[in-house]
Amino acid sequence: MKTIAKTTYIALLITLCNNSFSQELTVPKPIEHTIQLEATTIVSSLSINYNYIATSRHSTRLYLGLGLQYYPHSKSNENVFMLQPRVGILIGKTHAFDTSIGTSIDFAYGEHMPTLYSGYRYLSEKKHFAFKAGLTFYYLDNFKEESFINLPILLPAPTISLGYCW
Repeated sequence: MKTIAKTTYIALLITLCNNSFSQELTVPKPIEHTIQLEATTIVSSLSINYNYIATSRHSTRLYLGLGLQYYPHSKSNENVFMLQPRVGILIGKTHAFDTSIGTSIDFAYGEHMPTLYSGYRYLSEKKHFAFKAGLTFYYLDNFKEESFINLPILLPAPTISLGYCW
């Protein structure tokens, strides 16, 4: 009986005191940058966006974005390029809920169109792949000549985006 107790005690000491079971954990560097090509329907537009995602140990992260948006046919029947700054929140790491607020600024005509976005974002740390799908809401307030109502509206437009992250 004493032999079994001594053997158990020695085995327990070796197991608890030995460093052979400890390993350094390599924590992957979190994704901080994305470049995405985005397409929006209804108010058809294409844009290329850059996002800087603030690093955080928590699953909620803030990001800042800047994009160049292209509208093939605006109400003046011209091709329009707009600057698109935005600020947003990601809730989740790889699979995230994405929400942002921004504006599309047209410097040629001095116009801007506020936007809200809500949707899903996938960021792959290993393959450097980014995917985003959701709804972009455009705030239209001067819509008298093209609408039967004279009220500001939030126009929902499905949005999809593919990109690269690092």
